[in-house]
Amino acid sequence: MTGPRLELESWNELLSAAEAIDERLGGRLGMVVCDVGSDQNVESDHDVESDSSSTPLVAVRPSERFGAASIVKLPILYALYRTYDGRLADLDRPHPIAPENRVGGAGLFHLLSDPTPTTEDLATAMIAVSDNAATNELIAHLGFDAIDEGAADLGLGGTRLGRKMMQTPAVDPTTSTLETDRASPIESNGHRYVNRVTPRDCAVLLSDIHGERTLSSAAYERLARPLAHQHDSSMVPRYLPPDIEIRHKTGNLPSVAADAGLLTVGERTVAYAICCDGLEHRGEGVDAIAELGAGVYRMLERRTET
Repeated sequence: MTGPRLELESWNELLSAAEAIDERLGGRLGMVVCDVGSDQNVESDHDVESDSSSTPLVAVRPSERFGAASIVKLPILYALYRTYDGRLADLDRPHPIAPENRVGGAGLFHLLSDPTPTTEDLATAMIAVSDNAATNELIAHLGFDAIDEGAADLGLGGTRLGRKMMQTPAVDPTTSTLETDRASPIESNGHRYVNRVTPRDCAVLLSDIHGERTLSSAAYERLARPLAHQHDSSMVPRYLPPDIEIRHKTGNLPSVAADAGLLTVGERTVAYAICCDGLEHRGEGVDAIAELGAGVYRMLERRTET
């Protein structure tokens, strides 16, 4: 591993490092790391040193709501496979993208003159290259209610998809306010966000994916595939070995940086979520997440060595 190598002896030392980064960040940081299966107990910000399955390994603001950016695409992904579980072959049908959903930003489909993806192609693009047009088409296809129901079934109380991608006043001047019928904005350091998650919610969802708790094994196999081929390596994977086993999703806005995923070292897997919002400079959040990701890896590496 190259780059920052935090010399850590315990998970509490990683917690202290996260709190020190939070103090200098110029925004807000939230972080959860837990052994898969321990997510239901992510509540406390203190006294988290443990290797048991009953407590988080690290928890900083675990239940506070953060601007989600593109990690809000994780509950959309779950809702898609929840909807199609038992009829997964239907995901292979062609699924054109409606003109009103062909928004710009991240992704490729908005640049193509006549894309003809399948429904599963849309899911793959939504996660692997964070395609916003694919995301908006899936939101329209599933409906907000189905996405809400999937999140509610998993107990994701702090997660809310309030709007499609790129539907903000900065992009679309006809959108006069961020308030919608579905969600009121949260505020962080003067920035406002409608789409939101909590670090705990991300850990719950990822732990469900790893444990295959609520859907069929066939659905999880297909759901997890794009998470393993996520192209943005600027955050948690930045300083990790290139062959590391990681399944994750990142998110970026001018004032948001976030990465949530499953990291495996040896025989141990943790679910993690690191969220930064209210940032004056997004790059500071990206760098902070990369440093903390290296710390998580270092702790798992130490446990493997011993």
